[in-house]
Amino acid sequence: MNEGMISGCVVRVEDKTQTFPAAIVTLAGETSRVSKALVFFEQVRVTRDVAVKALQLEPGQAVLFDRATVEQLIWTDRQTGEPRAQIVTRGRSFVKLRGVRTRRQGEHLLLENAVNIFTLRGRLAKKTETRRAGVFGEVTEALVTLNLPVKSGAPETRPHYLKVEAWRETPLKGQRSGALVITQVLVKTDASIIGGEKRYFTVLEERASSVMA
Repeated sequence: MNEGMISGCVVRVEDKTQTFPAAIVTLAGETSRVSKALVFFEQVRVTRDVAVKALQLEPGQAVLFDRATVEQLIWTDRQTGEPRAQIVTRGRSFVKLRGVRTRRQGEHLLLENAVNIFTLRGRLAKKTETRRAGVFGEVTEALVTLNLPVKSGAPETRPHYLKVEAWRETPLKGQRSGALVITQVLVKTDASIIGGEKRYFTVLEERASSVMA
């Protein structure tokens, strides 16, 4: 299982068309969570018919990607030759919204009460790890493995390794490798200084989890 939804106000739409239509839609929204609300700016990748529709969107429009997934994108760095990976969000369909509440944050409109939730069903690739995270308390990290099609409609699959962070008491704590879990997460972007350079990366934060007996 790998399905979810994400909504927000359109910040920009980037045309990535090459051999077929493709685009990246950046959304801005604020979603609730157990601690304080999360303001997010997230990219959703779309292709083919969905991309054609997305390229007609205007900044500030409120949209909901009602069929979306999170996946692990892998590639080889051209300069170093080293393998690289990142988590991306892909949209399969979207609808425009009306009757929504927005507010301005800087140059952009932000969708209030935005949807940002994905459900993953997979197995733990290794035992979960719990560590101290300074003033933020404990965080439990779980690496969830899902087998997903190599491309849409293809019978071949490959494993996707998705790291989930849980910032509160969670059933994932202390679980062994191979355990079957269902976890609901939200998507957010964090930043870190790597090699003196500020880099941004996508993080999956746990909303709720269950571990199968």
